[in-house]
Amino acid sequence: MDDKTFDQTTAQTWIDAIEKPGQTQRDKDIYPRLNTWLNVYGAKHVLDLGCGQGICSQKLLGYKTYEGVDPSPYLIARANERYTGDSITFTEGNAYQLPQQDGAFDGVFSVLVFHLLEDLEKAAAELGRVLQKGGSFCLITTNPEAIEQWAAFYENCNIDGKRLSGTMDLDGKPSEDVLYFHTIEDYQSALKANGLHMYGADMFRPATDTDNRKENTPLLMLIAGVKL
Repeated sequence: MDDKTFDQTTAQTWIDAIEKPGQTQRDKDIYPRLNTWLNVYGAKHVLDLGCGQGICSQKLLGYKTYEGVDPSPYLIARANERYTGDSITFTEGNAYQLPQQDGAFDGVFSVLVFHLLEDLEKAAAELGRVLQKGGSFCLITTNPEAIEQWAAFYENCNIDGKRLSGTMDLDGKPSEDVLYFHTIEDYQSALKANGLHMYGADMFRPATDTDNRKENTPLLMLIAGVKL
């Protein structure tokens, strides 16, 4: 993506992948972690930053209001088609310039978004702006130590420092991706600069030893914390 909005073809490919019938890998490791975060910190008014087609509005339990924001009009249209309700809304917006008001939420989370963003500090500034004091955040992104393992998923892969670009086969359709493997220190610095305290990072979803990936290397990372 390289900070760009999904076009209609890419958006539809994403919708098809996320809405596959049956239990997905996300049901096993991402959604349970989000619900643990929501339960531990007790957030009630939550923002899903980079909501895609809105499925997290159905997977999370215990919130009072949910707002999803995404730059893709195609994904927001799908979210409004499937998931809107009295306590659920979806809005077009970019992680670098969110349309939400200052301090509007006591919880902000994102799933597989921050590794698509080159300017980490700008995104952290907007995260901090819309989160109220004492509110919590949860970011699920790529493990920066697993860049070689991620490269195995891509054809025509190129790694330039923290930047990976290549083509992934997503359910039989090519997806052109650009990922940024920001380090934990990068996250700590960007979050701290915007009044956000990071409690720690939890690595999960081990890679297998197939496709030339190293066995048991966690592909994903969860960062949680609070606005001071």
